[in-house]
Amino acid sequence: MRRLLLLLVFSATTPLIWAKPSHFTISEVCRTAHGEMLRMQLSSATKRLEADASVDVRNAAQLFFINQADFIRAFVSEEPGDFNRMQQSANRCLDLVEHLDDNNPWKQFAHAEVLLRSAVVKLKRKEFLSAGNNIRKAFGMVMEVRKSHPNFAPALKTAGLLHAIMGTVPENYKWLANLAGMQGTIPQGVNELENALVALRKDAANGFLYDEALLYRVFCASHFEKNEPKAVQLMEQRAKATPPQGLFLFFHVNSLVKTERYADALRMINNQQPNTTAFPLHYLQFQKGVILLGNMQTKEAAQAFGSYVRSFKGTSFVKASWQKMAWIHLLNGDVDSYRKHMQRIPSVGSDFTDEDQQAQRQAESGEIPNVPLLECRLLFDGGNYDLALEKLSAIPTKKLTTVRDNLEYTYRMARICEKKNLAELAMKYYAATYDNGKNQRWYFAANSALLLGGMHEQRGDKTMALSWYKKCLALRNHEYQNSIDQKAEAGKNRIK
Repeated sequence: MRRLLLLLVFSATTPLIWAKPSHFTISEVCRTAHGEMLRMQLSSATKRLEADASVDVRNAAQLFFINQADFIRAFVSEEPGDFNRMQQSANRCLDLVEHLDDNNPWKQFAHAEVLLRSAVVKLKRKEFLSAGNNIRKAFGMVMEVRKSHPNFAPALKTAGLLHAIMGTVPENYKWLANLAGMQGTIPQGVNELENALVALRKDAANGFLYDEALLYRVFCASHFEKNEPKAVQLMEQRAKATPPQGLFLFFHVNSLVKTERYADALRMINNQQPNTTAFPLHYLQFQKGVILLGNMQTKEAAQAFGSYVRSFKGTSFVKASWQKMAWIHLLNGDVDSYRKHMQRIPSVGSDFTDEDQQAQRQAESGEIPNVPLLECRLLFDGGNYDLALEKLSAIPTKKLTTVRDNLEYTYRMARICEKKNLAELAMKYYAATYDNGKNQRWYFAANSALLLGGMHEQRGDKTMALSWYKKCLALRNHEYQNSIDQKAEAGKNRIK
């Protein structure tokens, strides 16, 4: 009887214990750990935060940042164990966040951020329904915080990114986003991010989030605005204060590649100091391979791709790496090794990225690329336009034996002419590629329409630009569908 009474008393009082209000106090430990995360010092950041959390078990801030470290780890590694770890810390964090005071802006905002982190990783895992539901809830929460606490700079940072992303949603999915109450444009998002950077610079309490907002701004400049030089400028300004490490190195290298400063990007990758305490960014090895291959340094490129597939335990760009190693064998005249490498592709990695999807399609088709055209493509991708044109012009017509070869020939000619400022000739070749390839599954026609839209946009001819962006978006089931559609939608958004 006594035991029963004790059990009843414990059961009755336990909810009262856990219902005790929590708080969101950002300590110096949190600020230090956040900086470590952005430099990919994830283990150090987590240990620091967990030690702090053991002292004050009702502070939701430490668990919020522990979850951020777990998110970065899960996103980069793509390993199931890291995903499960992130979900567990998310649940622990939300349990405390739920008991924050309703007037505390961190209550809804922290909840929204945790949902968004989970959604991003779920998208990579192709858990689209669950990810979409998380994004919808998080979007609403962030906008509510913007209304109730308009001077809360952290929410302005996230609202800016979300509004910019909404501006790239393809037309055939916009109804779904609108139905969920999610709207936005690229200019709106960029303006909010610019304001967030100003506000965070002046915000003594939350100013440590400035670097995170800066990375969001760089991402929008390079992916949505078609303003790659702005992205490089922002990263170079930051590099003056602190040598780029971790995510700063990753974003800096990518911005240099997008502005065709391949030598600078390669130098930055090669000059990074070995750091056994930092969580590895294996993608930089893949990027290194791409740069080297574009410069026809095939031996070194093969070593970089080989290092990537051996070291990276996730799935992204694995198929693409095997495809590029196969291309290297083909360029060297070894068709048997080319086939062996291509045969590996269906059984490795995933087809989440456009590059991996294209590698999978090529492996399934059994097609062997036209070697001179492949060489021209790689030279172009490496910024060697004169040599690419020389090689392309030397290809005899009799060597273009398929529909694909002829489409690729006019497409490559258009790309080179555009880079050499032969705009009228480039437009002619792009239009021919679109007309001849719009009913084919290859990406040549869709990307020609996209690039024609961009050329007309630069000239200020919004009508023609919009027409070509729409033509691009009307083409379905082609290679690189996701990235081409996103760029075309961003183009439409800029014009509107």
